[in-house]
Order: sequence, then C-alpha cells, then structure tokens
Amino acid sequence: MKKMIFAALITMGSFTFADDTGVITLSGSIGVINEIVITQNEIATNLNIAEGEDAALVATVEESSNSPTGYTIYMNSVNNSNLINTENDAESVSYTIAYDGAAPIALSTSDLAVKTVGALGGLVTDESEVVLALLGDSTVGSGNYTDTITVSIAAN
Repeated sequence: MKKMIFAALITMGSFTFADDTGVITLSGSIGVINEIVITQNEIATNLNIAEGEDAALVATVEESSNSPTGYTIYMNSVNNSNLINTENDAESVSYTIAYDGAAPIALSTSDLAVKTVGALGGLVTDESEVVLALLGDSTVGSGNYTDTITVSIAAN
C-alpha cells in the first residue's frame, strides 16, 4: 500500500498544466541566387581570322539573380583579348567584346565589370548578347587561333 501511494505521488508531480495561450514560431529562408547560363554560338569557334569579324554574336548569357543589392557581370580573357596561334604564340590577332549592347572593350586577365544591375525586388532573369569584333589579318601564319573568356556573376 505504501508503494502505491508513493508511486501515485511521484506520478502526480510530473503532470504538466496547460496555459491559456501558446506560441508557434515559423521561419524559412531563401538563399541568394546568382547564376549564369552561357549559350555559345557556332561562329565563336569558326571565326574568320584573315578577313575579320564585325559584330559576330558569339554567345548569349542568361543571368539570374535575387540579390536585393543587385549584381555585376564580370569578364576576363586568358590572352588579354588576343587570339593566339597555338602553333606559334608570337602570332596573334586582337579582338574586342561588347556585352549587352555596351561599347566594345578589350578584356584583360583581370576581371572587368561589363554590366551592373541595381537593387532587385525578387528573382530577375535577363539575357545578354556577347558580340565580338576583330580586324582581319591575312598576314599571320596558318594555325588555330584561340583565347578563353571567363564570365562570372556576383552580388553587389
């Protein structure tokens, strides 16, 4: 009998009493999106070195961002905006790039801001054209001429 009374007292001590109000805390988050998708056109790998190219649409870049402060697109070139002959690196042909309708520029090995977008109210997707111009040079030697351009996006 003593054991039952003791067990009943212990059990009664562990009861929880209800309040007349309660709180439910809800939360969630959305991470910052800064993404690009590059679609390269066939002409990018079939440039006319001898006669040159004027306003050759070499690629389109789809930019997506939800950064409240906006974003910036950067570009750089491994060969400082020069197509270098892979068989004779002393031979090269220079080119310029125009991004999203901006004035043509020569790229360097360092990132160069080519487009800046201000504050955003949510996810925005935009498409920009990459247009190349190069003066022809029929005096350079035979071979494949190449350069690599890197495009990146970052929140402001």
